[in-house]
Amino acid sequence: IDGKKIVVIPHATGDENLKFKVSNLAAKKYFGFKKLDKVITLYVYKSWYKGTDWIVNAVKEGRGIYNNIKKFIGYLFSCNLAEVLVIFIALLIGLPFPLIAIQILWMNLLTDGLPALALGLDKVSWDVMNKPPRNPKETIVNKKDLLFLLTQGVVMTILTLGLFIYYLGKGDINYSQTIAFSSLVVLQMFNSINYHMGSTKFFSRKLFSNKYLIGAITLSFLLQLLVVYILNEIFRTVSLLLIDWILIIIAGFIMIGTQEIMKIFIKPDY
Repeated sequence: IDGKKIVVIPHATGDENLKFKVSNLAAKKYFGFKKLDKVITLYVYKSWYKGTDWIVNAVKEGRGIYNNIKKFIGYLFSCNLAEVLVIFIALLIGLPFPLIAIQILWMNLLTDGLPALALGLDKVSWDVMNKPPRNPKETIVNKKDLLFLLTQGVVMTILTLGLFIYYLGKGDINYSQTIAFSSLVVLQMFNSINYHMGSTKFFSRKLFSNKYLIGAITLSFLLQLLVVYILNEIFRTVSLLLIDWILIIIAGFIMIGTQEIMKIFIKPDY
């Protein structure tokens, strides 16, 4: 208020000095304020006020929503970066188009959109309360977020182009394009898992904690099978063999492994 940091607390004690000291400690831990200018006492009904749990829960939910927004932005930007780099690098080194326009449109509208929405519904863990307060002046995508975003995008690009070039050597351009298309779709699903896990290890209970994400990944994969095996004339795809899908899934786990190695040295903020 008027440039001053003021906190409103439930009425707990009549000792104004003690109240001010306690409020400063709480504000520093949960809100990042170094020093308050004023403390205002809030009188509430006993039936509604049960300690200060409601304050902590409010901070927890706020941090969780902020983290989910970061996941949503990071996931979409890294996926779009990979799509751009795949096309750009292929043209730069003289390769045929790995993807056609309708395939790119399909990915943007459905296969990366559904997991992104599901990431916004990630459950808020109490772990967010163990992290120090963020700088209020910090941008929503900080340097650390940008590093993970770029890494995910580049890894998806390398894996997609690697599979595309490998199958292109066999001489069938349509087959190679279908591989590149399906690879990028599946890698984006693995990318959503990376963002969902955050700083948590891959093999943990959190892996299956977001039922919306599981549903989005399952639906996206089924839609991709529909495109490859039934709507192939519209999307100019050809039917893939089981071994092709196995290679694509292996590429997805390479992406997971890359993220896990990075987390040993740098922990994501989301």
